[in-house]
Amino acid sequence: MTFSANTISYRNIFLQDKTIELNKAVNSGDRQLVQTLLSVDKLDVNFTPNGRDTYLHTAIARRDLAMVQLLVMFKADLNPLLPARDAISPLWMAMLHSYDEISEFLVRAGADINERFRLQFCGKKRNYTINGINGGKTSLLHLAVARNHEAHVKLFLDYGADVNYQDTFGNESALQCAVFRKFISLATILIYRGANLESANVDGMTSLHTALIIGDVDLIKMLIQRGANVKAVDKSGKTALHFIAESNVENIEIAEQLLHMGLRINQKEFKRNLGPLHVALLTGKDKLVKLFVRHGADVTAKISNGVSPLSLANLCCSAKTMRLMIARGANVNDKTDDGGTTLHVAARRNSAEKVRVLLRCGANINSLDLRGSTPLGWLENFHSDVAKVLVKQIAIMHARGAFIELSTMEVIWAIVPLMEHFNQCLAELKFIEKKPFYLRYTLRTVLDERPMKLAALTRNSDFVLGFQSIKLKLEVPNFAREICIKFMCALLLKYLLSSMEEHLNRVFYDSLPEPIIQAIAYHMNTQDIPYLVERLVRAIRQVQEKARRARRELATEETTGPAE
Repeated sequence: MTFSANTISYRNIFLQDKTIELNKAVNSGDRQLVQTLLSVDKLDVNFTPNGRDTYLHTAIARRDLAMVQLLVMFKADLNPLLPARDAISPLWMAMLHSYDEISEFLVRAGADINERFRLQFCGKKRNYTINGINGGKTSLLHLAVARNHEAHVKLFLDYGADVNYQDTFGNESALQCAVFRKFISLATILIYRGANLESANVDGMTSLHTALIIGDVDLIKMLIQRGANVKAVDKSGKTALHFIAESNVENIEIAEQLLHMGLRINQKEFKRNLGPLHVALLTGKDKLVKLFVRHGADVTAKISNGVSPLSLANLCCSAKTMRLMIARGANVNDKTDDGGTTLHVAARRNSAEKVRVLLRCGANINSLDLRGSTPLGWLENFHSDVAKVLVKQIAIMHARGAFIELSTMEVIWAIVPLMEHFNQCLAELKFIEKKPFYLRYTLRTVLDERPMKLAALTRNSDFVLGFQSIKLKLEVPNFAREICIKFMCALLLKYLLSSMEEHLNRVFYDSLPEPIIQAIAYHMNTQDIPYLVERLVRAIRQVQEKARRARRELATEETTGPAE
């Protein structure tokens, strides 16, 4: 049979009219007409009226589940190959619009669950952007995880979603996506379904590293319990301890657990030679610094630009942390590239408390930088508390005949407020040195005497009354604070000594004479009491047991006679 050109033309016009009619029927939700057109007129259910979307897309856009089911019944293609670059599959369209019922129906009907799409997540919750520029792609499982949609996650996994697929934006897996958003329930499901705990993102960070930065304790414990490698490092050489130090949460419990699991406390990353201690110092985590130092962190190890841990503590941590660092061996007079010491920097940053700590710990007030300036020359405000602290120390050195750099004295001579404060401190030092308040004891005794010796002196009530008779704020206002603190510490130490003696008397009342008990209390550190008492009790009991055994043997010999 042959057809004329007119017949073909009429046929095309007929199909075109019917196609328009079908498109209108789908848009209006007229399922009866759609069924008639597809079954009687045999129209193509996968035709794309606009060259981009099929009728199935139109039904999904209208959120018409019944129409979607009808079109699928007539063999609508669930995974059409669409020519447009920005075209989207039916399942992705339903997911992006959060049409849950339609999404679930399409998955069960056979839609490709592992299809990738140009979707980039840009926030911790549900934010995302369709990215058609860099060509990166992500999966439906990632989207379900980002939305914290547990039912969809389980459904997709049941229908074969690749649990270990890593997107092409940051090379992140669905598990890392869940961990980043603190979705512990989803993370547990993914691990149970076979998610790789050691898969790393573009920076080499594992899921555990991400959890450590976020600081979610339950999530971290769950990952470790499930077998996450705590010794894994990222591409820059950072360990789990680096990440826990970077976190906004100061997580001491987890840090201690990691240290007990064998992580190396002094392992450095590659870029700036930073160890966990350096990172903890830079982020101002005083408690974490204390933990790292207690576990052997090197307090003298410098980073790549020559900055020491003590300098970092000076910049970011408390004076108490600085004291700890110095007590563990940090060099208080260590210099940076410009020749300045930690004292120079503390002076410039106007931190009076840190300057006091450094001076008490032996910082050299005469230290010169490369320009020949001492810490006093680094001051930006000569009326500040730091200026007074430094000038007072210089006055003490002057009164004792110690060497003072000429450049330091030139600064004092040139600045009137500094010169006035210097002269006032010298006058107060003369009063401290020469005026006794009890017998031959002066305020110099209080300032210079060792704590234990001063505590012993405070047992004399006349010594205490003589000290209390001095009006410190009136006579020596610049030294009153430290004299009072020193004296109060001595009184507290006296009470501790008394309590120690009472405790020792109760334990050894029938074993040791009182002078020995007093001597033990005098030389004992309060923190050592339980340990030392335990050892003393054990030793005395051993001696007593030996004496009893010897007495029993002697009594036996007297009764039965010597053994032949």
